[in-house]
Amino acid sequence: MYSDSFFNALKEGFTSSYVLPFAIAMKATTENIAMISAAPQMMGSLFQLFASDLLNILKNRKKAIVFLALIDAILWLPILLIPFAWKNNIVLLINLLVIQSIVVSLLHPIYNSFIGNIIPQDNRGSVVGGLNKISGITVLVSSLLAGFFLSKMENWMTGFGVIFFVAFLSRIISTLFRTRFYEPSLKYESKAESLFHFSRSMMATNFGKFVLYQSCVKFALGISTPFFIVYMLQVLKMDM
Repeated sequence: MYSDSFFNALKEGFTSSYVLPFAIAMKATTENIAMISAAPQMMGSLFQLFASDLLNILKNRKKAIVFLALIDAILWLPILLIPFAWKNNIVLLINLLVIQSIVVSLLHPIYNSFIGNIIPQDNRGSVVGGLNKISGITVLVSSLLAGFFLSKMENWMTGFGVIFFVAFLSRIISTLFRTRFYEPSLKYESKAESLFHFSRSMMATNFGKFVLYQSCVKFALGISTPFFIVYMLQVLKMDM
């Protein structure tokens, strides 16, 4: 489990901060940057509502986790090849990122449910804390290494191709570790609260208020964060 977290975090460090710079290097416009930031998140959030339906169909969380993680890994190959094979096709990049966001959004709730069942409740806090510590440190270090590597590359597209390929390999290794997970029995829930019912009673529960708070924070960040990278690279002329 710790090895899975390490390699998954390695993938995140090499990709999460570099998709927008990759698009800018492909001469993406401000409108393209807005689409790259908004479309994947919007579609991912929408399809996440169907994660429980997918799980009810498959009735095997381990297979779902491995399958979705494998798709997530493979998608980095066409992404890194866009500048070389499809002449900086921004539309193709947006579509691939949307598909990837949908896959990851379906994966996360299934994975969290799985982890919640295989970790004993008595030491769940310490185990999850250890996993988050490994992930946080790995993301930070790998992101810095990727940035240092890019700064030394004369051809940025080759540099992005290398770090995205490392991300692909890391995700594949992470997926291989997930195939070794123990699959606990799945309790099938025939009834689930609808989104409409949850929205109506949102302010009546602490969880509903927390969801509303998180939504407002993400809305504010979604407006400014993508264009801050454009501001740094194009206006302040900072190095890649």
